[in-house]
Amino acid sequence: MPLFSSAVPLASSQPLPTMMDPSKFQIPDTRSLDDCLRYWNIGDEYKGIPLPLRDWPAKFKPSAYRSEAVKWGKIAKVVEEFQDFCDSDHQVFESRFPGLSSRYTKLVKAINSEREKRDDLVRRPKKRQRLVASRTVTEI
Repeated sequence: MPLFSSAVPLASSQPLPTMMDPSKFQIPDTRSLDDCLRYWNIGDEYKGIPLPLRDWPAKFKPSAYRSEAVKWGKIAKVVEEFQDFCDSDHQVFESRFPGLSSRYTKLVKAINSEREKRDDLVRRPKKRQRLVASRTVTEI
């Protein structure tokens, strides 16, 4: 008689996504393009990302990782710019965003400027502007 039945899968080193609680995940500080690519494509279990960020929408409801949604979105835009507009070429990326590969905050701002030039950026009013707009609507 075999020790293991073929009907019962062996334990994996990584828990199944259905057993994970994404509300407990915390995307660590992102400092470079390389951090974005690593977190997006393979994750970083030691830093609190047991699954690649690209898989989160397929595995979890957005409300489950709501606390990390802004970080997730910024990393997604950086990776999209690198893959879609620079053809995953570091030299092309460096020529479009010189010196910013290791300066994440400035890189995000530069990418947003590029997206704004392409009419690809959705501008949302700041919270104070939304509050003022909602007051004028309710006063009418």
